[in-house]
Amino acid sequence: MSARTFISRLTATLAPKTRLELKDLLAKGYFPDELPPPFNTKVFSDKITVRGLRLPTQFTEPKGKWCEYTTFSLARPGALRRRLAILNPLAYYRLSKEIVTHQKSLFKKASPSVVCLSHPKISANGNRAIATHSSLGDLPNARARSRVGKLFALRTDIARFYPSIYTHSLDWAITGKDKAKSNFGRGVNRLGTRIDAHVQAAQNGQTRGIPIGPDTSLLLAHVLLAPVDKALKKKGITHGFRFLDDYELVFESRSLAEEA
Repeated sequence: MSARTFISRLTATLAPKTRLELKDLLAKGYFPDELPPPFNTKVFSDKITVRGLRLPTQFTEPKGKWCEYTTFSLARPGALRRRLAILNPLAYYRLSKEIVTHQKSLFKKASPSVVCLSHPKISANGNRAIATHSSLGDLPNARARSRVGKLFALRTDIARFYPSIYTHSLDWAITGKDKAKSNFGRGVNRLGTRIDAHVQAAQNGQTRGIPIGPDTSLLLAHVLLAPVDKALKKKGITHGFRFLDDYELVFESRSLAEEA
């Protein structure tokens, strides 16, 4: 191997990934990260993404049949158990395919703002297909930077965030609420309505909640909360940060914090 070839391959390996691959989303983003390591979907991903493979119509039909999912009850110290979702392969494939096809638009919708500290990124060499740009270890530095010159901190989160999401609100976030609601239920075929339908199909038609665990839900959660960040910015609330659904905002006075 020539030096030029070696350097070219090394550069390609070290360069950050700029495109989400379906094979990665199926292999690394399917099962929740909290599952024991021996359980994985690499073989499933390898088999189903073979070039030229003709999949059964259940995988490719535009309006997929509703599927049940099973749950993994995760014990957490000092808190309620978390019900992680393990989706039906048909439903997860259809949702993943839609996201990969339109990833540019979806990642742009979930793009970072002055408030968001945990925006999603395409993972290059990690255990996940989609990861957060920051980790919990970054919070102390973020707090130190944001609190300079401020006297009051507002710390809050969205109660039962994933289970409380209304799936139609995904279309609102992707399309715009006014436009989405103006022609709701009229058979409109657009990215927002398809994502909404795929998420519903993955949980037996339920419109309340989105599955906890898959990388697809991480991306969609950020797509949903990005408009909230913009609303905060419009109100002049730009000091502090959001880490997924946890907010820590700082203010010069108690009255401003209470108003927020």
